[in-house]
Amino acid sequence: MRRKRKRNGDVIIDLTSLLDVIFIVLLVVICYASSLSSNYLEQEDIANNKIEEAENAKNVYNDMKAEGDSLVDFVGIIVVRIPPKENDYTKRTIYVLENGEEELVKYQLEGNNTSNQFNELKSYIGKYIEEHDGRPVIISLNDNDEDILYRDEKTVSNMIDELKLEHNNIYRK
Repeated sequence: MRRKRKRNGDVIIDLTSLLDVIFIVLLVVICYASSLSSNYLEQEDIANNKIEEAENAKNVYNDMKAEGDSLVDFVGIIVVRIPPKENDYTKRTIYVLENGEEELVKYQLEGNNTSNQFNELKSYIGKYIEEHDGRPVIISLNDNDEDILYRDEKTVSNMIDELKLEHNNIYRK
């Protein structure tokens, strides 16, 4: 009897499982790439819509400028500043500037009992808002000025929030 000798060159390698893994990885990569492309297309559409809205707003603004109208004819703007005196923090002055005018409305604050002055300020701003009914009114508090007492800022902020509940055309900068 003769024995069969194994030949070293006749090694059989089964690549079926390797092909399965390669196809699974390929399927995952294709799905991931398609989801990325759909996300990018959605983001591109959103960006294009925003660009179109900005262009429309720019055209409206340029038309207003060409007609001689001013932005303050369409928007009410109030700037409220309350800087304290340098040497005495119990004395402050409320400055109210409307629509970039030169004239300021002033209210003097002294000590801790300032509710009357803040009520006068609230009624003044309320009248201004009623005069500009139907147009947006932008209110800025201590614009470009960090020197405001916390209690004053909190009081005016609460006042603006109360006015927002009464009127729907108030925006705070």
